[in-house]
Amino acid sequence: MDKWPKPLREDCFMYIHDSLLRRWPVLKGASTGCQRALCVRLQRFTLCPGDMIYHAGDCVGEIYFVIRGHVKVIKNTTLIGILTSGDVFGESFWPTRTGRKVEGECTSNYVLRV
Repeated sequence: MDKWPKPLREDCFMYIHDSLLRRWPVLKGASTGCQRALCVRLQRFTLCPGDMIYHAGDCVGEIYFVIRGHVKVIKNTTLIGILTSGDVFGESFWPTRTGRKVEGECTSNYVLRV
């Protein structure tokens, strides 16, 4: 797809990520141009139980969309919550130089988009 014209790549990614764009209000309300640019950058990951998504102190630079599975949110070895399909996490919508305050760990087979 890298050699395809940019508009064609954007159209394909818009189709691939259509359910994500319709599910989350912040993306649903975005302009078409914003949605097209975002879709090209989205990545899909599949993780296994016990995999760490991030550790406390890691730089904030991504927003995670839980597509399927469960994620434990842990702070100082204390379980704060469990995220499921439809949840969004990543502490900040803008990249910052401050570290994350919590850890995220998969508890089931898990698919997310960043």
